[in-house]
Amino acid sequence: MAHAHAIWFSAPRQIELREEVLVAPGPGEIQVQAVASAISHGTEMLVYHGEVDAKLALDLPTLAGDFAFPIKYGYASVGRVAAIGQGVTQLAIGDLVFCLHPHQSQYNAPVGLARKLPRAIDPELGAFYANLETALNIVHDTPLHLGESVLLCGAGVVGLLTLQLLKRCGAQVLVVEPQAARRALALALGADAVIGVDLQEQGMWDRSVDNVDLF
Repeated sequence: MAHAHAIWFSAPRQIELREEVLVAPGPGEIQVQAVASAISHGTEMLVYHGEVDAKLALDLPTLAGDFAFPIKYGYASVGRVAAIGQGVTQLAIGDLVFCLHPHQSQYNAPVGLARKLPRAIDPELGAFYANLETALNIVHDTPLHLGESVLLCGAGVVGLLTLQLLKRCGAQVLVVEPQAARRALALALGADAVIGVDLQEQGMWDRSVDNVDLF
């Protein structure tokens, strides 16, 4: 047996660190020693604030509790395989993996929820795997042709990842984003132009526009 620590949301805006006991991984499971764990600024913050329907079913077997609280939540963990259960052949002890699991120092998880990462990758970058999957699906669903122009609204994590994929597809990308720091990041990551939005003026454009004539 091993002991681990997990983050639980005990009530809206309240967090507890709880000790959990781990047994050896079962058939089809791996045991992971966490290295990095990312906080989802979207879904997870809704859970933290208590803004998710309490009757909504959990969508991952690694989650625990329910949305009525308490709940153990999160889905972007990176760690190294510490042990493997019977029948697991696609991973080995020491492999770096991304896993759909809440914030926990060590845990067991179905091998199907883990993805092997390159050994040389920074584990903190690997924590963006789920966000990158979302961005990739966005680009796959877009009928984009080489050299076309794309209007990308929002330069958060998913938006910036989508931007980089769109540039790889040969698109010209105009990014609309209210925060100056994010606009600067978008330009650094290859945006052809950025436009700021003055939210206090009910969505009217501000005057900080770069290279819009390209579009």
